[in-house]
This record gives sequence, structure tokens and C-alpha cells, in this order.
Amino acid sequence: MPQILPTLPQIAKEKKRDVLMITFHDYQSLCPEPISPEMSKIRSEVITVLESKNIRYKDAYPPLIIGTLAVLYCGSLYIDLEVNESCPTYAFICDYLEGAASKFKTLGVTLICLPLSHADSFV
Repeated sequence: MPQILPTLPQIAKEKKRDVLMITFHDYQSLCPEPISPEMSKIRSEVITVLESKNIRYKDAYPPLIIGTLAVLYCGSLYIDLEVNESCPTYAFICDYLEGAASKFKTLGVTLICLPLSHADSFV
């Protein structure tokens, strides 16, 4: 069933804070490819870890350039955590996805932080 998904900037404005997202594609591409079966498995693995750590998430679009009419949804997840380096859960997510031992760095999985101050620059 079709859904209207929020964009990361919309979530930042709603939450009135910096926000996080995990993407499973080249989120800066104007014409992203559909999520591949391999990347879908990786996404499921990430979701399992988020759920095991009781980290809330939801489907959302990455920041879109103003004037974008429609974009294929490629599995991006908004992560409902405050951007706070002293928070153990935030530190875990950063290390899990971007740490030296992380397998995700080379697989096309990206952790995005969108500062609230930049939210108006995007849709």
C-alpha cells in the first residue's frame, strides 16, 4: 500500500533537533537504483541490531534537493536518537556503522547526521 514518507529535514523540524539516518544507497544520486537483494539483507541485519538495542527507527527519505518531484524509496531509516557523543547508544551506532572494524563502510551503508540548522536547505 502506498505511503507518504517524511524526509529527514521534515523530521528535524518536527523534532527541533539534529537527526540521524542510515541509507543503503547513494543518497546524493538524483536517480538512485532500487534497493538490491544483497542490500536488502544488510538492511534487515541493521534493523535486527536496532531492535535488539531498543533503538526506534522509521522509514524516511534522505534530504532531497528543493524542487524534487518524486524519488524512489531505497530503504533509508530515520534513527530516533539524539546526536550526543556522550550517549552510549549514539556511540554504539556510530561505531557499529562507521568504526574501524565495521563491515558497512565498504558496502554502501551511510550514517547521515542532518543538523537542524541545515534542514531548511532541503525538502
